[in-house]
Amino acid sequence: EIPFFSRIISVADVYDALTSHRPYRSPIQPISATEYIMGGCDTYFDSQIIDAFLHRIELYRIGSYVKLSNGAIGQVIGYEQQLRPILRLYPSEKIIDLYHDPKYLNIVIRGTCHPPRKRENKFNL
Repeated sequence: EIPFFSRIISVADVYDALTSHRPYRSPIQPISATEYIMGGCDTYFDSQIIDAFLHRIELYRIGSYVKLSNGAIGQVIGYEQQLRPILRLYPSEKIIDLYHDPKYLNIVIRGTCHPPRKRENKFNL
């Protein structure tokens, strides 16, 4: 039996190792590290620890940009549930809540992306 605090440390240590720069590799995105850890649920990691961990980490930082499965780009402006944040879509500025709005149940985040470039106004009107 592995002590409870050791099980907590193992999840935190793996997450830190994956998301930190190492001399032999670049860090991976928090969501990718989380998916890796979730893949070890009940095999390498305690499911209760993973559940608590998922409720306390920030997968998508406020202000970061994400690409959606429908091709849209959105900026994270808040969240109630980590995997389904509240987004401001680009360029429409429409606010969507991936967690609460049933219209977006089938839309998932494909990954983070760079902020979209602003369109230049060629006509100074």
